[in-house]
Amino acid sequence: MNGINAAISGESPLTDRGRADRGDRSQGASGLSGEVEPLDVCAQAMEVLRSSEVAFEGKEVCLFVTFVAGNQLLPGPLALVKALVASGLSVVVCCAVNDMNVTIDLTGLDGAAHILKRENGGYDFAVWAAALARMPDLWSAKRLFFVNDSILGPLSGFDRTLERIRASDADFLALTESFEYRHHVQSYFFVLQNDGMSSEQVRTFWSEVKAEQTKIDVIQKYEIRLLEQMRETAHLKTEVLFSYDFLFPQMDWSSLKGKNPTLHLWEQLVTSGFPFVKVELINANPHNFDIAHWPRLVKRYGGDVEIFNQHIVMIRKTRGLPRQHPVGWRSRITLGRMIARAKGWARRWGV
Repeated sequence: MNGINAAISGESPLTDRGRADRGDRSQGASGLSGEVEPLDVCAQAMEVLRSSEVAFEGKEVCLFVTFVAGNQLLPGPLALVKALVASGLSVVVCCAVNDMNVTIDLTGLDGAAHILKRENGGYDFAVWAAALARMPDLWSAKRLFFVNDSILGPLSGFDRTLERIRASDADFLALTESFEYRHHVQSYFFVLQNDGMSSEQVRTFWSEVKAEQTKIDVIQKYEIRLLEQMRETAHLKTEVLFSYDFLFPQMDWSSLKGKNPTLHLWEQLVTSGFPFVKVELINANPHNFDIAHWPRLVKRYGGDVEIFNQHIVMIRKTRGLPRQHPVGWRSRITLGRMIARAKGWARRWGV
């Protein structure tokens, strides 16, 4: 599946289900795992569009990956890069493109420390790995953020989220977790710091990342294994900031394990200080939830509703309408019951 087809279909290369808004960053995939050999992450062309003289050593650095369908970044990524820069991060913007001959409009990226253009292929993990291979001095940073463009924001909880990251003694942090397949973290936003920046096992993990041709390979080899690799192989201390335990303290949330928190629990996340909303939720709403109130909630929690709307309009203009996945009313009631049980409301509601 190529990037354009993926964007139109609304399919997602990773289990965080957050790629309905952009290209899948794979090229020429056969559609079945194992049919095509993965490529070295440096096989795709990469060009430096702009580079500052600022060194990474001792700084907070963000590797931000975005798919550029035409010659301009979408409103959401531009707003997020601006917020990251304003928060003191040196941002390396990695633009994945289908055509390396395209001239990208860099308007709105004045604060970015570096801007890279890379041939579309291999999904987010390959882009991150290629950037690390291209700029090994990234490992001298104090803290390294890995972020992609499947999220809109930030909301007012962003500053507090950064405070929690900076105050944490964990070596690896992510925002949300999932129990699909097996316990893992969702890879749209995660951080390495402390011992995570000097671990040889962590560097080995990234040096072994390949430009996979199918999303199932990316899921199985990298996203699902990421938390396990950090804990079991690198022996790092890990933390999930908006874990189920954080969202539902001292409550039984086991019935929610099969759900994607960024979609099924988006409102619970936002009201708990989570600083983003998934693009897929607003653009595709794959589970057909009642989200008509999202603008009010986003505004209440400090988000820019105009930018959110502009982003969705531009996605649909450049990549077509997302594929709809209607879910019946019974599924929505079932989810409500699960959340009610987790919050201890089941008895009161008679569910």
